[in-house]
This record gives sequence, C-alpha cells and structure tokens, in this order.
Amino acid sequence: MGTFMLFVLALVVFPLVAFIRAILNPDLFGGGKIAWIIALLLLFPISSWVYAFSREEGAFRLCGILSLITTIGLAVTYLHIG
Repeated sequence: MGTFMLFVLALVVFPLVAFIRAILNPDLFGGGKIAWIIALLLLFPISSWVYAFSREEGAFRLCGILSLITTIGLAVTYLHIG
C-alpha cells in the first residue's frame, strides 16, 4: 500500500503542483503561459517533468527529479512483480 501511495504522489500530486505553479508564475505571460497550461493539461504527467526541468529551479526541480525517479522505479517494480 505504501508503494502505491508513492506512485500516486509521483503521478498525480506533482503534476497538479506544476500546473498551479505555471498559472502563478510571473515570468510566464501571454502565449507562453497558455502553451504551458495546455501542455500540462494534455500531456499529464510527462509535461510536468519537462516544465520542472526547463522552467523551474531549486526545490521544485529537485522534486521533479525525485518524482521521475520514483515513477520509473515503481513502474519497473510493478512490471517485474506482475
């Protein structure tokens, strides 16, 4: 049950936070902001990792790296067990 919660955290919570950060980011404006918001909605959760690595820095980028590693590790684990 604990690994499933990590999987949900990596695949649901992080992209939602990325979406909210894109909306509130003052450095994004106009067409760029609209493009990121559409990408974050349509390419959920892959675009959230791209957003974290390309537009953000610091703690949020680190969370993106941890989310990506967690997702890959849990996917490999579930494929191996199942």
